[in-house]
Amino acid sequence: MHFAAIDFETANADFSSICQIGIASFCDGALTSCWQSLVNPEDEFSSINVFLHGINEETVRDSPTFPQVFSRLQSMLTDRIVVSHTAFDRVAMQRVLLKYRLPEICCTWLDSACVARRAWPREFARSGYGLARVAECLGIEFQHHNAQEDASAAGEILIRAITATSISVADWLTRVQQPIFLDADGKPTGRISRDGDPDGPLYGETLVFTGALCIPRREAAELAAEAGCAIGDGVNTATTILVVDGTPGKAYDATGWELWAPLRPLYDKGEHTELRARLEDLIAANPQYPMLVYNLACSDSLSGRKADAIDHLQRAVGASEEFRADAREDSDFDSIRDEPSFKALIGE
Repeated sequence: MHFAAIDFETANADFSSICQIGIASFCDGALTSCWQSLVNPEDEFSSINVFLHGINEETVRDSPTFPQVFSRLQSMLTDRIVVSHTAFDRVAMQRVLLKYRLPEICCTWLDSACVARRAWPREFARSGYGLARVAECLGIEFQHHNAQEDASAAGEILIRAITATSISVADWLTRVQQPIFLDADGKPTGRISRDGDPDGPLYGETLVFTGALCIPRREAAELAAEAGCAIGDGVNTATTILVVDGTPGKAYDATGWELWAPLRPLYDKGEHTELRARLEDLIAANPQYPMLVYNLACSDSLSGRKADAIDHLQRAVGASEEFRADAREDSDFDSIRDEPSFKALIGE
């Protein structure tokens, strides 16, 4: 059982703006070596990224550029299984290779977030499968937003999944291509949730269908998955594409997704203090979007602020009844699910 795990930190929202690389090598269930390098992204740094990882222009002033470390990456990753947590690192690799017109590294990618969602579906199938939360639930200690530490944590998640399920690394490559939920005979259940084709142009996006479609929803899910989209059962903070029905001749009512999208990395990384502060500012400036209030309730619940979670969820449901049904299935609210006020709010 040999594989490498990789993590990139970026200077800004551009996936190709890599400013730190970490690689952890594993053999027979144990971490055997690590390598890390700062990288000059030849790009500007955004304040939110600097807040997350602490790397700025001065930090990388004398560091190599990506082309200067590329040969090292080739030697460490070529012909190996390469583990990353979510599609971010794979997409970042693709974008930076295009940026510098470098050849593709021949390797086999395995997403440890997809592994975690299948190894422990009750905890992570629908949401909460960011690196920080999965590591916390599994008792893995690491320094978040340090590339080497994040890579090591991703590799350790795969090791824990192999131990918990007795599924080998090679078999996990097949399992992550299957729907999350399988019946006793190993066949897909009636749910349409599935992961996207890693080679599809939309790989890394999470799509949810809502409303009436002109084709069966399962057929639509298959088409979207072939294009690379992961398919969710319901809208939550991981959703990046929402497919809705519409009325010809009537304008679609905006929900505020374009405001939420830049904050999603904070949710994925479990940075709820910063996330709540930024959401509260957005809500104050854009009170017409109850989706932002719903997401704030999710963050409150995940960070143990039960009273605030109930209050914000009540505001979201009061503005739009759809959030009542969403909350019934959203695992972000597991910490308050037994609260009488939550049960009353969702109608249980």
